[in-house]
Amino acid sequence: MRSGPGALARLLAYRPDVVMSGEFGAAALQAALYRAVSPQSRFVICAADTPRKSGLRGRLVLDRADAVLAEGGAAAHAIEQLADSARRVFPVAMPFELEPFLDCGQARLAPDAHRMIHAGDLSPQSGAADLLAGVAACAEQQPRRAMEIWWAGDGDLAGVLGAQPLPPNLSQRFLGRLDGPGLARAFGQCGLLVAPSLANNEQAQVAQGLAAGLPVLGSTRSRTVRQLVREGVNGWLFDPLRPTDVVQAMRRALDLPAGQLDLMREQARALVRPSPPQEFASQLGHAIAAALAAPDRAPARTPARTSPAPQGLRQLARSTSAR
Repeated sequence: MRSGPGALARLLAYRPDVVMSGEFGAAALQAALYRAVSPQSRFVICAADTPRKSGLRGRLVLDRADAVLAEGGAAAHAIEQLADSARRVFPVAMPFELEPFLDCGQARLAPDAHRMIHAGDLSPQSGAADLLAGVAACAEQQPRRAMEIWWAGDGDLAGVLGAQPLPPNLSQRFLGRLDGPGLARAFGQCGLLVAPSLANNEQAQVAQGLAAGLPVLGSTRSRTVRQLVREGVNGWLFDPLRPTDVVQAMRRALDLPAGQLDLMREQARALVRPSPPQEFASQLGHAIAAALAAPDRAPARTPARTSPAPQGLRQLARSTSAR
């Protein structure tokens, strides 16, 4: 369902039997309102994140949903904890091309085991500049440890990153933009994926890195990272805008022996797998069937009409809402 101020009005005009909406935003809220006032209708939501990130609105939307199509096992598990019944939550695998990355070897030996790689655009929103500052600080604190980071991608920050003065024990390499097989080969020569995005623009790269067996040092500002990365299990979380956060996450990762990192590689791969189109279609069919089988709900009560507010109160309300 498309968002917009008239979405609820269009739903009331067309009276669909089943409404589908993505995530827990404004469009989903209007679909939930339609479900509340139309007891014969059904509401299915497709979600890659949890309602907690949307606060009260997310909980209201989930409460009205008859079925949830959850993208990824982590999202499905989180939503099941909040839903009334796990039977109305249907997980689907991440829809990314993963086959070349699953062919990467499982174990990594030194120096590959602790070599970091970043994949994606080197734009201000990538968080690459904040990441490099944190990596440099970590290198200065541990001058006897050789550290290395590869950049697979290009963008406005490539020249800026390359011009930064770095500690002598920290080196970086710029690979440029790579195709899928090329990126898989680069992942196979590295041991850690860094995903410091300030937004959610590294979705495919995070899933592909996990498929390649790379534990992820990931940003808490990325929805995909929050969905797929579990602290200490298949990666580490940090806020890229907090330098101490970056340094602490780096040290937790770099202090682990190669053997323990290999165990985390198994966990990394366990959370991602290819998603055939027929699997998604099957789960979608199950979700719609579950929604149609859900009982009708009593329509929401219409608030009782109250007397018009005095002119002074109406002016106060208008001035407050305008602030």
